[in-house]
Amino acid sequence: MGIIITGDGKQLHHIDDFHHEQYVIDHQIPIITTPLDTYGTAVKISHLEVKINVQTLGKARKAIELVRDNLDLSKIKW
Repeated sequence: MGIIITGDGKQLHHIDDFHHEQYVIDHQIPIITTPLDTYGTAVKISHLEVKINVQTLGKARKAIELVRDNLDLSKIKW
């Protein structure tokens, strides 16, 4: 679960700019922003292929790279 904020480049610069920030913080809901409009974002998401299997080694490598470069794994409760 998460929130995608769409817009014309006027994305949030800080969580405090979001009206429901306390709820989002309390429930640790991730937020991402995009300059695309809602329709453009929905189209991108609908074309997204997320399956990774033995035939998609490139996707597996890219997934590992994205996680390594963008996530703080120390915050995940194991």
